[in-house]
Amino acid sequence: MINEAEKLSRKPGPVHDGRNVMTSRPGMNPVREAAQTCLMAGSARVNITPPVGLPMDGYSDRQGEAVGVHDALWAKALVLEIGSRRIAFVCCDLVGIDPAIVRQVRDAVAVLPGDTTIFLSATHTHAGPAGARAPLNETVVRLVTDGIVRAFHMAMQCRVPARVGSGWGRADGVGANRRDPTMPYDPVLGVLRVDALAGTTIALLVNFACHPTVLPASNLLYSGDYPGAAVAEIERHLDHAAVAFFTNGAAGDISTRFTRLASSFEESERLGGILARAVLDVHGRIDPRPVHRVASATCIVQLPPSPTPSVETVEAELERARRHLKATRAAGESSGQARIAHTTVQGLERQLARARQGVASPVAAEVGAFAINGICGVAWPGEVFNAFAVELRQRWQAPVFVLGYTNGLVGYVPSPEAFATGGYEATSARVGPTAGALIVETSLALLHDVATSV
Repeated sequence: MINEAEKLSRKPGPVHDGRNVMTSRPGMNPVREAAQTCLMAGSARVNITPPVGLPMDGYSDRQGEAVGVHDALWAKALVLEIGSRRIAFVCCDLVGIDPAIVRQVRDAVAVLPGDTTIFLSATHTHAGPAGARAPLNETVVRLVTDGIVRAFHMAMQCRVPARVGSGWGRADGVGANRRDPTMPYDPVLGVLRVDALAGTTIALLVNFACHPTVLPASNLLYSGDYPGAAVAEIERHLDHAAVAFFTNGAAGDISTRFTRLASSFEESERLGGILARAVLDVHGRIDPRPVHRVASATCIVQLPPSPTPSVETVEAELERARRHLKATRAAGESSGQARIAHTTVQGLERQLARARQGVASPVAAEVGAFAINGICGVAWPGEVFNAFAVELRQRWQAPVFVLGYTNGLVGYVPSPEAFATGGYEATSARVGPTAGALIVETSLALLHDVATSV
């Protein structure tokens, strides 16, 4: 399905004034858009691999610090600019990116003339450094922030006249629902292709939802996991003429738990290869076209906090979960089922800590949207369950890029059904059962704004 997003029907949107500034919903940033004749685009990458000896992120039960580097971690930037208006997509090989880093990066690029919207995403690799999200590590924060800003400026410096296209496909066999592999999962794959007018590909932005958890907690080598393997293969195929970006999607309940054959670097290469081949197939069918307008908008949403049972209730549930984990290990259950039992204990331990803290507060989340001609996308700052992305695309009636882990990290956003049945994601979540619906409704409103601004 190629450039289906460009067939986007013009749906009724909110009221705009004569300057095309959104006026219908107080608290939202106005739609920022530009309409001129020539898109300028540039991309760049900066190595942000930290020194060894630092703690690693992704697994609470990991023992020891990083001892080496299997493959480099990167900050990659793609800038799309028309006139004084630009959108920047930045992708980093990290579990998540703290809002403090997002603010520092925005402050650093605010000195440029014109208007810049940055969508700052983490690939969510579980083989990166700790400290880019709370609790922050000064060394990691400085390395990541400097790397992002450098990549952005390098992309700005190499801008050329460009065209853009999008394509859609599937990457079967990489991920599955990690709570229940029999549950429906649509492995939709989106590709944004940016070509210079001269014909060479500048960038491929890949959008695919699946936890990068091939490598286990015992791994102490920095790595991009399967997304790192995928983009490396894509760039090799394109003779390094393009920068390949991986943006994770609504992967809150999607992982390689039931698809991986091993927890190894060889397996991350295998799964990354499946994704890379699917991407290259889509890439070859995209027909980039001139871009006449880009638009973006953001909104801060206060998500309701997760309801927390009493300390006594959680303690009792935790004791039952620990007994179940012990029995599961004794029975030699499959690695997938054993992992579910293990993470259930971890989630209840987090819930118990919250219960002991008392009443929780709403969680601030930044939701964003963008349009490049008729190619549309949203930005979600958390581990949103996959069903919400499916719902969004169905209600929008066109393909939509869903950039998860973007502009902050609010943790898991489970479905109401997951809250009812329990499990790691629901007991770990800081937000409540209605948070996902609020994110979807806000995203649809923002999509209307960016798609209909003229």
